[in-house]
Amino acid sequence: MWETVGIPESEARVYEALIPQTSATIAGLAGRVNFTTAKTARALASLIERGLVTRTPGRPASYAAVEPSLAGSVLIAKREHELRQLQQHLNRL
Repeated sequence: MWETVGIPESEARVYEALIPQTSATIAGLAGRVNFTTAKTARALASLIERGLVTRTPGRPASYAAVEPSLAGSVLIAKREHELRQLQQHLNRL
């Protein structure tokens, strides 16, 4: 489902595992999704870059999911904008 807005399945699994938790560490999330800590860390880094996850203050590092309807709305709006740009380009061709 998340692929529709450009989120790979591995990132979607990490994000959805994080949603019901207030926050979680990389190791905790890795255990929940059955990924290595390295794969989980890569997914989290990408999710942070996309604006779906934030790092919470303190040690050890922990992460929190951005509220799903807000995150989804932003991703959908971005994809709609990209599709409009493509349509404009096609019209110019």
